[in-house]
This record gives sequence, C-alpha cells and structure tokens, in this order.
Amino acid sequence: MWCVPIHSAEEGNRRKGSVHAIRKLTSMQQAGTLAITRGFHTSLTDTLDAHASALPMHLKVGKAFYRAAVRFASLPESHPLHRQYRLAGSRKVKRHWFALRHMAQLFGIKTNLVEMLPAVRQNPAERSRMPASISIPADKEALVQLNNNSHEVIKVYTDGLAHNGKVGVAAVLTRQGKVNRVL
Repeated sequence: MWCVPIHSAEEGNRRKGSVHAIRKLTSMQQAGTLAITRGFHTSLTDTLDAHASALPMHLKVGKAFYRAAVRFASLPESHPLHRQYRLAGSRKVKRHWFALRHMAQLFGIKTNLVEMLPAVRQNPAERSRMPASISIPADKEALVQLNNNSHEVIKVYTDGLAHNGKVGVAAVLTRQGKVNRVL
C-alpha cells in the first residue's frame, strides 16, 4: 500500500509512482543478487537479476500491487472496504490519490466483473458427509444389481491388481450420454 508501481503518465514519458523508493529497493536487491551470483560490483542489475532468477524490483512491486488490487476487488459486499474500493475506482481525481485509488485505477479491475468466492468452501456441519459414495460389491451379480439401481450421473469403476511384484490399476469413467473413458 505504501509503494505504487512505476507507470508512465498519460501526458508524456515521465514516470510516475514510487520511483525513488523502488530505486532504493533495487539497490538493496542488487546487493543480494551480487552475493548470490558472486558478480562484480560494476555488473548490470538486470543481468544479475536474470542470473539469480530474481524478478526485477519494479516488476515485483507491480506484481504485489496487482495481487492486492485483485484481492480488494474480490471482497464481499459485507466487507467494510468493498464500498471504498468501488468508489475509488469510479471517480477521477487529479491530486491527492490514496492507495485504494491507485489500485483501482492503475489496473482497471472492476468489482462487478470479479467472481466472488465464499470464504468457507464447505459447510462445517456437513464435513462428515462425503460428496461421493463408495461401494464395493462382493460379487459380479451384486455389482450388476447395484449398477441398475443407482441413479448417479457419473460413475467410476476401478480395480487394483498386482503383477510381477508391481501394482497396477484400471479405471473406467461412465457418464450418461457420453463415451466411456478408460485408463
């Protein structure tokens, strides 16, 4: 939130954002990449970053800022910052931009276009229930009877076998109205 990625102004080629702070962070990263690569102090920072498999600092800051913008755009409506982020992206302001406004307007992420995922994927009360049923019939006749009485749309049949000290598995996926898949 305190460091805005470097971007160019619409009027000209002047760079905007936290240019000075990112320059300082780049020099700190260069010290680390020099230690990793054991390069010369006169080596180019971009070359050191490439050899150390490190993302250049201006891209690293932009990536972190973009992640935060997506996270803010996907907040549920009940969150106190959801409304603030939505308002920050809707208005144009010439001066005194705050961090949410930078996030909302630099990347143009619209809150109405981001899928909202629930915070809890599964109801805790239904944790003991499995989403699939597993049944192992005793013989072939019981399997045929179970197959005729089941109403599931997707069925998977497997068997495990051992051959020459190794383990193998065969599986068949059946779906109504589609070709069976065999593995």
